Amino acid sequence: MNPGSPEDTLDDGEEALQADIDEFVTLDRRGPWKLALLVARRVTPGEGTGVRIDYQPRSGLNAFRRISAGEFARRASTAPRRVMALLDAWNRLAADGVVPPADALRPDTNIESPDTGEYPFYGKNGYYRSWEATGLSTERRDAVEKEAEKSGTRPSAITYVMALPRFPW
Repeated sequence: MNPGSPEDTLDDGEEALQADIDEFVTLDRRGPWKLALLVARRVTPGEGTGVRIDYQPRSGLNAFRRISAGEFARRASTAPRRVMALLDAWNRLAADGVVPPADALRPDTNIESPDTGEYPFYGKNGYYRSWEATGLSTERRDAVEKEAEKSGTRPSAITYVMALPRFPW
């Protein structure tokens, strides 16, 4: 095919962007790797708020929309930290060579979801780090894990995650 031919032109607009966000909401509990793919192909971290048009190749023939994590979260009625945790999980999987990196994805990129048995999304060896979605600092997470290990319980036990320091006043 010719780079300027109509077959190479991608017409991606607001409706296509909203369709991906709507699919995200629908699949929320059924497909964690699919959720990560939808975020990875639509979110550009550090872009502030709003919509950005990406051009690939830079000739301007193929334009598609990427948005900030905050804007994606607002439209999907979820938290920006959760969107970023999904993006980070995708990027970890990409670093292992299983999927393409987020910045290489396009809206027409469809990838079969990795086998969660081989590439677990949740859990001890999972790619998704739920603490990233909570805003828990690395130092606090490390302290929680250390204390939980000393007491012989899970770091996610409600006793440690929700425990707040008590002050005498």
